[in-house]
Amino acid sequence: MKFQFFIVCLLLLQTLTGCGAGDGSSLNANGQLPPEATGDKPSADPDDDVNKPIPPENDNNAATLSLLQETIFTPICSVCHSGANAPYGLQFDTLDNTAKNLINVQAIGNSEFLRVTPGNKENSFIYLKVMGDPRAGNRMPLNQPALSNESIAAIGQWIDNGANIEVNNASLFITSINQKNIQNTVEININFSVDVDKSTLTADQILIYQDKEPLSEPYELIWKSNRLVNIKIQKPTTPTALKLIINDNSLSSVMSTFGQQLDGNSDGQPGGAFNYETRF
Repeated sequence: MKFQFFIVCLLLLQTLTGCGAGDGSSLNANGQLPPEATGDKPSADPDDDVNKPIPPENDNNAATLSLLQETIFTPICSVCHSGANAPYGLQFDTLDNTAKNLINVQAIGNSEFLRVTPGNKENSFIYLKVMGDPRAGNRMPLNQPALSNESIAAIGQWIDNGANIEVNNASLFITSINQKNIQNTVEININFSVDVDKSTLTADQILIYQDKEPLSEPYELIWKSNRLVNIKIQKPTTPTALKLIINDNSLSSVMSTFGQQLDGNSDGQPGGAFNYETRF
């Protein structure tokens, strides 16, 4: 029995020394066999580039109207919203038409909203529309798959960033005009699509008529920003008609800070007088 035990020990000793595994040369710094020796695949280093998240191709912070026009409004929306028969006159076929029909324009489906309220996507009808918010009626695009989350996020980001129009791609035009009657004063606010060279629109470059006669009463022009001008006119004492004209060639041409002339008559071409009429 002792002899058999001796033989087993001898054979075990020969096996260890014969393999060369007992000298520690194949062990790593942790005293373990490397994965190659055991047949296991090495685990990925958490610091390796392959495990780092791939940055998105498009950053929503860089959402621009040009990008939205190219990827959403032209290929998707303008299928229905183009030409003279566009629903509610809402044309998406060009960047200019998109801007004119969206920014600071009253929504038809719900008068509580503007189609696009710069700086506030939650109060912008088009954002609610593509989100499927019930306050905006049927989700758009109608009878088509909903826009992707990325597309909706890009629209929202463009609005929250101010719904700006790239000056090198869009013309200068009036996006909205509204009037307030405050005691003895009429205030008219005019919003422009891009920054205006204020020197090209001053008080003496505006024509104001009262019952077809040049207004003799004083009025005031105040620039609230490069895109918003406020005109204060003394309210007539008797009911009358008031007409305001800007961009009249006989006085001056309203220009943007990048040299674009105002498209006053909305014919898609620079130039043309802008007329606004109201009655008291």
